Amino acid sequence: MRPKPTTTPRPASRSCCHTMAALPLAMASLPPGPATTPSPSGRSDMTTLNIHQRLHAAMQEVTYVQKEKKNGMNYTIVSHDAVTAKVRPVLVKHGVVYYPVDLVPAQDGNRTEVIMKVRFANIDDPSDFIDVPSMGYGIDSQDKGPGKAISYAVKYALLKALGLETGDDADHDSVEHEKPKPAAKPVVVSKGATKGSDPVIKANLSPQHEAFIDHLKEDVTVHAASVLHARQMWKDQQKTIDEIKRESPLAYAELVNWFKAFTETKLPADAA
Repeated sequence: MRPKPTTTPRPASRSCCHTMAALPLAMASLPPGPATTPSPSGRSDMTTLNIHQRLHAAMQEVTYVQKEKKNGMNYTIVSHDAVTAKVRPVLVKHGVVYYPVDLVPAQDGNRTEVIMKVRFANIDDPSDFIDVPSMGYGIDSQDKGPGKAISYAVKYALLKALGLETGDDADHDSVEHEKPKPAAKPVVVSKGATKGSDPVIKANLSPQHEAFIDHLKEDVTVHAASVLHARQMWKDQQKTIDEIKRESPLAYAELVNWFKAFTETKLPADAA
């Protein structure tokens, strides 16, 4: 019988054994990756930002709200809808919600006044928030006064919290435009003035009455359907208008002149 040939076992590849043996060790030595918990806004990199940082980020993205001039108006306004459309997407993006709190309403005829706060809250930590004080007026002969008052207060809280500009032309804010000279205004002489002395003009108004005049003009401009309707709106606010007359005769005279000019030129005459 022929002897079986002897074979020398081939040594295993050292590089292969080294690689396979080292692989589990290398994997075990890797540090675990950081755990990330997405925020409700969908951005995991925002969870550590506080409410001030989020509002600051929003302020960098929106800087002004353009005023608008509606049909029949002789002046421009910043509407609640325009402000909301401008700032809401930015606040949502940065994980900020806002809503009214601590409302204190008051009713005077068909005028609603509300003093309130607008809360800006961090959606990742509801205990992290700031409250912005605000107030508003709403004039309506039906049931829309409270809604108007709250919308007015929210609008100005948004403008002030984000430091927004409301120039007529945001692209030319730094340009000074010439304005037509105002028409001659009646001069109110104080009781203490004597003949030949300089008249003392009383034109200062409280912030509440200034806001009331703005609201009255806006409501008459937007909602008055006829001269008779506008006069009824004026009559409904007679108590506050009389307060303005006592506080600032000049401001009252200006308001009367505006009302006469508007009703005579912008509204249809009432049927006989």
